[in-house]
Amino acid sequence: MYNPCSEGTSSTNPLEKIKYTDKVKTQMKQGDYHSFPESVDGFGTNGKVTQITGGDKIVRTKVEIPGTYKAKEGIFEYILEPDGVTCNHRLFKPSK
Repeated sequence: MYNPCSEGTSSTNPLEKIKYTDKVKTQMKQGDYHSFPESVDGFGTNGKVTQITGGDKIVRTKVEIPGTYKAKEGIFEYILEPDGVTCNHRLFKPSK
């Protein structure tokens, strides 16, 4: 299983070779919190990287990058499949 780095902040960018699924590409065109610029991917080294286990028991990599989008503070969240490059979840979550 691919593990781009240990838990915590990465010294390498886990999003460097990211490939979006068709689902994510469609969501990125909606104009909502899925539509933040792809340039955010370049800040993966500033993100918190953790391993999560889904309801399907598959371990995936979660990357959370703090930042601002549409004048709101929050977290840019990515979830990568076990191959370490396929992204099936990409969302900005504003702070409450």
